[in-house]
Amino acid sequence: MQLATRAAAVCAATAAVVAVAAPAAAGPDRRGPDRTPRPYGIEVLDLRGSGCADDTATVSLSNDNLALTVVYGDYSVELAAGQRRARKDCHISLRVRSPRGTQYAISSVDQRGFADLAGPVRGRFTADYHYARGRTVYRTARNFAPPVTDIWQDTASDLRYSRCGEDRPLHLDSSIELWGRGSDAATSFLAIDTTDADAAATTFGLRWRHCR
Repeated sequence: MQLATRAAAVCAATAAVVAVAAPAAAGPDRRGPDRTPRPYGIEVLDLRGSGCADDTATVSLSNDNLALTVVYGDYSVELAAGQRRARKDCHISLRVRSPRGTQYAISSVDQRGFADLAGPVRGRFTADYHYARGRTVYRTARNFAPPVTDIWQDTASDLRYSRCGEDRPLHLDSSIELWGRGSDAATSFLAIDTTDADAAATTFGLRWRHCR
């Protein structure tokens, strides 16, 4: 009789522990919003095209977080004798990570390249840099006509801030093209590139502020 009483007491105590512990395990997560600091950074979402194939383009953020640079390793076209057209393009999608409570603007765009055209050959560089489903940051169509052998550069300035709390992708779409009749004496050449090893082909100036 005494043994049965003790067994019943143990069972009752065990049931009480289970009854108390179960709701705690199954209850909702009452943790607040994530307050973990989020650092500056860049995430490349997509990189494709004949002008940046096989990871020949790199994207980086400067140490002071004030410049986003794109360096191309093989973004050039040539038109030799017997050729009529040559074209390459590049499409980069990336996300700029900003600390919580801040937003950024692309304050400037510095675009560099090199052109060497001969004979009846024409060239064109086009670019359309824009936020996904949003505003255009930079758009241009630059034409080249011979004779020209020179470094070329475009610079644009316009403050267009990202929306607060959104990491909307930034799309960088560009192309270079040569057409005409290649010369027997010289090969025409057009590139998004720079002869300065310390300079990027495309540089975006960044400006930051607290959300408004």
